Amino acid sequence: MKTYKSLLYIFISAILTSLIGCTATQNPVAQHQTTSTNTGFVNPDIRGPQQRLGSRTNNSKRVALVIGNGAYVHEPTLANPTNDAVDVGQRLDELGFQVTVKTDLKRYQMRAVIAEFGIAATNAEAALFFYAGHAVQNHNQNFLLPIDITTNSIEDVTDQAINLNYPLAELDRARSKVNIIILDACRTPQFTQRFRGRARMRGEQEPTLGLAQIRMQPDTMIVYATEPGKGAVDSVGGRNSPFTTGLLLALRSRDLSLGGVLRTTSKQVVQLTKGYQVPYTNGPRILDDFQFAQAATQSVAATPIVTPTKPHVIPISDTSAQTQAETVRIAALEAKRKQEEARIARLKQEQIAAEQASQQARAEAARLAKLETQRKAEEARVARLERERIAAEKAAKARQEVMTEIIRSTRANFGGYSTSDPLKVYVMPFMSSDRFTDSEIGRIAWVGAMDGTKDIASFSDGRMKFVYNASRKAFENDLQRDSFWRDMRSGNNIKSILKGTVNRKGSNALIYGLYDGDDSSLEITVYLYARRYDVVFKKRYRSIETTWNVVMGLSRNKKAGSSLTYKQKALQRKIHEKVKLGVVRLLRQYMEGV
Repeated sequence: MKTYKSLLYIFISAILTSLIGCTATQNPVAQHQTTSTNTGFVNPDIRGPQQRLGSRTNNSKRVALVIGNGAYVHEPTLANPTNDAVDVGQRLDELGFQVTVKTDLKRYQMRAVIAEFGIAATNAEAALFFYAGHAVQNHNQNFLLPIDITTNSIEDVTDQAINLNYPLAELDRARSKVNIIILDACRTPQFTQRFRGRARMRGEQEPTLGLAQIRMQPDTMIVYATEPGKGAVDSVGGRNSPFTTGLLLALRSRDLSLGGVLRTTSKQVVQLTKGYQVPYTNGPRILDDFQFAQAATQSVAATPIVTPTKPHVIPISDTSAQTQAETVRIAALEAKRKQEEARIARLKQEQIAAEQASQQARAEAARLAKLETQRKAEEARVARLERERIAAEKAAKARQEVMTEIIRSTRANFGGYSTSDPLKVYVMPFMSSDRFTDSEIGRIAWVGAMDGTKDIASFSDGRMKFVYNASRKAFENDLQRDSFWRDMRSGNNIKSILKGTVNRKGSNALIYGLYDGDDSSLEITVYLYARRYDVVFKKRYRSIETTWNVVMGLSRNKKAGSSLTYKQKALQRKIHEKVKLGVVRLLRQYMEGV
């Protein structure tokens, strides 16, 4: 009888145990809780053979820090890092990670969130760090750039950027069991080239393109968006970068092991960039077995233990209440997820609208700046033309005043000269300080001076007559047969020489002059000898600015007057004007009996 009762009790216990096991299997919440606390991965190369998590720890915490920097203040902005961070963070949250998503951080903000991440990752089953944005290498060290960095020199990187060793050290102190570092950086090779150019200008060592290869710990896997020393593509036209696009597709594939995700990501990136960009991974192969999705696990004990005590039976009503509560909780989470998606969509729309408004404002500012520049240029042009007009009017007025005064003075003070008995003035050809026939400036100046004296005759109303032969050949003949210049250079009896020349030429006065030129200026001296007063009137002009080419001419083989340059002709006109005004003033002195 006792044997029968014992067998019956064992049979009832077995039935109750089976019922409890079925109830636990039908409850998805209980199943999920069991799964999340009894699976995991241990890196065997530092912790021995692979074990189930339940045999070494009850901590199944998985944490992730996701950062996206795109709105750089002083450097080229990036379009996709914010989207990349939000989308990767959302997917990791779906896979059971405790995710912190941060975008567009300054340096002090990056250091703060990384420090908080290190605390959160303490003794975690897995810790994942994802960064999207600008990054550079310097002296085989990698630096993540905050949005407020100013890369004017190589010191700016080490002083203002975040060294990759900082998050690695935080994870090392946290003693998390599996560490995954994903860097979707070095997106714009032009940025690195510009930075290299700045270093080259300052004589500094140029940083290498892309990121540097580093040695990893046995429990850490590092992933670059492209190979070390190369640049990555920021966008191929979609919402995300090519690397993040491939990573998101891999995180939704069947094979959610770390190795499978990385292989799928690499294939997608190579396909999207047509072979330009090949992701790079560095870490122990044993980490390839890490699962992003926590799988269901078996119970730690292989055989159930039958105890002599009466087993606890869960009432059906309690099970239904738990199921209903879990259903309500899941519905609340789903509603919260939809609200968050709506909020993110609204923020993205606001961001797009703000960017469009900013672009329109910049375009309008550029248009207004261009119009302002054009307005200032037009005002400057009008002001210049006005100054030129005023200067021309003043010069014309001055010339007119001189001519008017000359005409008035000539008519009022011409003494006893008349049209029947005019003042006869002989113009002795102007002479250079060198031999006239060898001096091209002498020929240029002679033509200008002779033309200048011709303009004087019209002011005398026929009471003044110039006695000279303007022919160059006649002038050269005069030089050969007349001793005037030879006698003048002798310096003896100047008055006698002048008076003899006046008598010889049958004139009442004599106009002559000298030129002295060098490579920077030309000096002109005009003389008038009046027999009536037996006196010499002199007008001297100093430093008429010129150049060596103007003074010497194109070459000594060219004849002056036949092939003058533009500058030579301008000098000739200036000499013309100077001699004319000088002769006019000397005649006025003579006529007024000064």
